Amino acid sequence: MRYAIGSLLMTLLLSAHASAQAADPTIETAVVTNERQMTVVFSQALANTPAAPQFDINRVRLLPDNVVPTSITQNALARTTFTVNFAAVPATAARICFDQVQFPAQDGTVAVSRGQVCADLSRDPASIKDEWIARFEEVPKSSREKDLFASGFVTTASDESAGGADISLNPDLSIPSLNTFLQLKKTTADEGDARHFEAGARYRYTQTWRPGQLREIAAETDNARVNELIRARQQNIIAGWLVDVAGKLEGDPTNFDVTNFVAESGFHLQTMTRGFLGRRGFWRGYVVPGGIEVGQSLGTTVPTPVDPEVEPEVNRIARYKAGAGFTVFYDNPGTQLPLRRVEIDINGVVRQLFLTESRFNNETNLTDLTDKGFHGYAQIDFKVFFVETIAGRYGFKLSFNRGRLPPVYAQVNSFDFGFLVESGDDNGQATR
Repeated sequence: MRYAIGSLLMTLLLSAHASAQAADPTIETAVVTNERQMTVVFSQALANTPAAPQFDINRVRLLPDNVVPTSITQNALARTTFTVNFAAVPATAARICFDQVQFPAQDGTVAVSRGQVCADLSRDPASIKDEWIARFEEVPKSSREKDLFASGFVTTASDESAGGADISLNPDLSIPSLNTFLQLKKTTADEGDARHFEAGARYRYTQTWRPGQLREIAAETDNARVNELIRARQQNIIAGWLVDVAGKLEGDPTNFDVTNFVAESGFHLQTMTRGFLGRRGFWRGYVVPGGIEVGQSLGTTVPTPVDPEVEPEVNRIARYKAGAGFTVFYDNPGTQLPLRRVEIDINGVVRQLFLTESRFNNETNLTDLTDKGFHGYAQIDFKVFFVETIAGRYGFKLSFNRGRLPPVYAQVNSFDFGFLVESGDDNGQATR
């Protein structure tokens, strides 16, 4: 029954995330950056296969001069952006036209525009500088920070298999720096059930790494120098740092007999997304060197101790938290092949409990124990996506899970396999 409900929930999420065929892309900006080069930014990411029509120099021209480019390249990280090189950009050139462009459609196929995609030229490079600065300031989102991350799966642990769900929702409130979140990890298998639920609101303060570089880019007027500064910025490893402050409700989603209200704060260091493998492979990571969680128990099934001085009762919450994550992925959304993206996502968190909290007893299947001290949790996800659209990605994942999570710290040691959907909002709020 529980597995059926989980499957129904996943189906509803998938249905809600699907949409109709996308309209043809448009050109948002077409800026002449120097006498031989221009930057073209489309309204959505285009396919990156060499045979795509937007890479055919004979199907791209400047009007009214009918000048064709010498080469066309796509930015590996910002796939809406193309650099178009010419022997010379005529002073009379007023418009650029692509006969056709190829792009990932909403239904997961690769579509071709129904006609030409054109735009008037701008000779104001400041607009493209603003575009690059905005991209440098964006904070890459982890899978669990996206608007939607949902997996329905079969988990294997303790010689049994059962259904489960792993869901993260982070709806955008359209309020700067503020969002809400909900996370659920629940199965019906012993040693596979983290019994973890949390929901709340988070304020995030972000700061870019080496902000002087961005100020220098913004102030520079020489186009060649701007390109040098942008290339130098792309060589950074650290993208920025951020501080989260959140209030949340923790609960055992089985029956919510154990609940806590917790306020938390943490410091994060975030890397940039770096490319390798000929602009098909990428990696990024983050480190949380320190954070605190303090709060109050709102309910527990642990019996009241006979002597609180010998065995403290469950009351206050006080924890230190640290963690890290690393993601490496191959991404090729414009390919004609069914395999669009392969990703390995490794995440870990450790907590030091300074005060006694409720703990699940695997022998009695009840939350009748207390514990404090050190608790860790690690999860390794291997994901394969077969459909990738503007709205999201759809595929399967294989996960290994080990450790304990609040609020009841049930021991988890399991493998999961199931389908997966996550929204396509890879970048979040800009750093300042």
